[in-house]
Amino acid sequence: MIERRELFGILAAGAALPVGLQGAVYEPRFFTPAEYEAIDQICEAIIPKDEEGGGAHDAGVAAYVDTVILYADEKSKQFAREGLARLTAAPLDQLIEFEDDPFFSRLKALTIEGYFNSKVGFEYVGYKGNAGRLTFPGCNHPEHKP
Repeated sequence: MIERRELFGILAAGAALPVGLQGAVYEPRFFTPAEYEAIDQICEAIIPKDEEGGGAHDAGVAAYVDTVILYADEKSKQFAREGLARLTAAPLDQLIEFEDDPFFSRLKALTIEGYFNSKVGFEYVGYKGNAGRLTFPGCNHPEHKP
């Protein structure tokens, strides 16, 4: 089992990662270049680019996944390598076949975490950052009206 301090270290490392850097080349630190490319493609299949915004690739999600796994325990690293080997054995358009696969479930969660903690994800949901507000737009409670 992972210790709480170790978990916070992993999360801090992932949060400090500069994801979503346009034009920047990320060198994977845990995955091999081929594995990293596969992670990038799978993450993009999970959250693809569309008319509303960029996808997982644009957000740099594969770099986030690589960083989280890099700081994980040995058992988790082995779990990631074995799980990725299972996923890459099938064509990308058949990912739904792995819906119940434990690694695929974990990878989906990491993809969502990485995406919505990136600049691309912030833009997608309209997050403007922490700011003081005098009113609460969209709130219908009378005590929140000016």
